[in-house]
Amino acid sequence: KRIDKDHYQGPNGTLAFGLRHETIKVAGQKPVHVTIRTTIDGPVVATEKNSVLALKAVNLTHDFRSEDGLLALNEATSVDGAEKAAGLITTPVQNMLVASRKRIGLIVTGCVPERGSGDGAWPIDGSTQGSGWTGLACGDKLPRFIAPASHVLVNTNEQVAPPDFPVNFGPDQFGDWRSVAIRRAFAKHQKLTMSDFIATDYDIRSAYAAVLVPHLDAVTPKTALAKRAVDLLHGWNLRMARDLPQPLIFNAWIRQFRLDVLTQNHVPLSLAGPAHMEFIDALLTSKKQAKLWCSGNCTPLLAKSADQAMASLAKRHGKDPAKWRWGKAHDAVFSNPLIGGLPVIGHFLLPKIAVPGDGSTVDRSAPGPNGWTAVLGPSYRGVYDLADLNASRFTMAPGQSGDIFSDRAADFLKPWRDAKLIRLPRSPAHVTATLTLRPAGQ
Repeated sequence: KRIDKDHYQGPNGTLAFGLRHETIKVAGQKPVHVTIRTTIDGPVVATEKNSVLALKAVNLTHDFRSEDGLLALNEATSVDGAEKAAGLITTPVQNMLVASRKRIGLIVTGCVPERGSGDGAWPIDGSTQGSGWTGLACGDKLPRFIAPASHVLVNTNEQVAPPDFPVNFGPDQFGDWRSVAIRRAFAKHQKLTMSDFIATDYDIRSAYAAVLVPHLDAVTPKTALAKRAVDLLHGWNLRMARDLPQPLIFNAWIRQFRLDVLTQNHVPLSLAGPAHMEFIDALLTSKKQAKLWCSGNCTPLLAKSADQAMASLAKRHGKDPAKWRWGKAHDAVFSNPLIGGLPVIGHFLLPKIAVPGDGSTVDRSAPGPNGWTAVLGPSYRGVYDLADLNASRFTMAPGQSGDIFSDRAADFLKPWRDAKLIRLPRSPAHVTATLTLRPAGQ
């Protein structure tokens, strides 16, 4: 709570803002002079008449020392060494997988706040006693899985802590849809080969759609167009393939439904949170969530959303849903701020390619909130053979050169998309060109 321009209310009384003056030099213009106010919790990032919003973050504290941990990790020669190094990484919080020829491990890095109140989703009143951080959970206080009996560790950014874990990681956690698919693929083989790993990496069957489609089967839209489109989901193999209409129908329907639910409940999209797939899953599988968001029954709103979504798709892709294709709408564009910023022609010069998959598949190509262009996915892929590193396979898109006029600028696009990974041994089989770099003046 702000008392005046120089003071604020802390948990134990009135405190003076810390003041720091900075000058930001701007090319071609006058310098900008900035006064930064700080509180016991961190710098002030927003101010209103009677309150201020301060940011408290681990990397703004005096205990921030991630560079020590990263340096130690770079020098680690064993899983044990990596585990010790991980304990020194204070931020960010990430799920780190490490492997040697004999052992594997999954270690959560970073420090997670232990809170007196709240879960980090919303600001708290800093003037209330006991509402702030009570400490930090770091190192071995966070989940670690070393050499599991199953000999398998899988993670695709989902929460790894068990439900009864004493540290609260916050409310917005990603589901394990892709991990489920990976474990399913691994379970088919007693001994995994390089080809099995590559095939799993390019898996486009959606475990998320497998859960939701049975609930969508019970929905009957009103318009004939939407009925024809929704009927195509019956018997769908759940693969987000480029040459199928179902991935476009499914994703458009789910996106419109989410928008309609939030609008109906007066929730701005900016406050909806990142875990949108988990939100929809809860709406369709939990009676409690359906009661909270859909007055107990989401089916009528699902039908309305289908009508709206399919009408929108028809405007762009024609009136026959059977002829719609995911690959026509869903492509990966490799942006370049310099080239993309060229007037008129910039967009057409950027490397792009139609891709399968979506945000729920192992072969991830998640579209952004507007349109279907993939904005999240692996530009680099590597499958490592720890018994013979020279047998490892790699690919990186879009190509070898950043020069759009080079014939190598996009030569990896199709191999990257189509699972055509290449070997990159320590010694080349043959050399076609040599580039020598010398310091200036020599």
